[in-house]
Amino acid sequence: MLPSLHGLEYENPFKYVDAFLEICSTVFLSNVADAACLWLFAFSLKDKAKAWLDNMVNITIWDQVQNKFLKEFFSIDKLTVLRHAITTFLQNKNKQLHES
Repeated sequence: MLPSLHGLEYENPFKYVDAFLEICSTVFLSNVADAACLWLFAFSLKDKAKAWLDNMVNITIWDQVQNKFLKEFFSIDKLTVLRHAITTFLQNKNKQLHES
C-alpha cells in the first residue's frame, strides 16, 4: 500500500512524498500523524534512499525529515537543469513560431 522510492535519478521525490502523505492521512489521526509518518517512512524507502535515511542524525520532526529528503533527492542542481531545459524549449518553440 505504501509507495516506495529507491533514490534513482529518474524518480520524482515530490510525487513520492505526495503519495506517501496521502496514504498517511487516510490511516492516521492528525495528532499521531508525525510519529506515524516517520515510522512508515523508513519502510517505504529502498536502496540509496534507505541508506540516506539510515545515515540521518536522529530527527523526530516529520517536516525536518521531509525537507532534508527533498533537498537530497531533488537538488538545486537538478532544478537548475530542468529550468534550463524548459527555458531552452520555450525559446526554441518561440523561434520556430516566428520563422513560420
